[in-house]
Amino acid sequence: MHKTIICLLPFMALPQLFAQLPVFYKKADRITWVVDDVDRVTQGWKSLGFEQIHDAIEITLDRTKFRGMPLASKVRVAAGRLGAVQIRRIQPVSGRTAYSEFLARHGSGVFSLVHRVPSQDALNAEVKRLKKLRFL
Repeated sequence: MHKTIICLLPFMALPQLFAQLPVFYKKADRITWVVDDVDRVTQGWKSLGFEQIHDAIEITLDRTKFRGMPLASKVRVAAGRLGAVQIRRIQPVSGRTAYSEFLARHGSGVFSLVHRVPSQDALNAEVKRLKKLRFL
């Protein structure tokens, strides 16, 4: 019986952890999807009735670093909105980037979920909280 109680204690703490989340986590500001074919995905969303999606454009990322190394790469990006949330769909075209690595490892999917922090002080407090919890 004691082993079961010990195993359950971390799960019993989860509600307290989530109860302490800052309010800015309740709303997403931007979602980034990495996809293997941005044109196909964009047309799919448009066929569902989402009209606030722009066609993809190709962008050269020539001032970026990946794993500490400067490199040039290209991506195709289609931006849009789903209600109040900004949506970006990114297709890696060339070069080694976090996007191409994500796509190779996981396939198409959500790459990032971004929340808008109301101030620098709020950001600093959240970084401190996450370090205390050993998430950073």
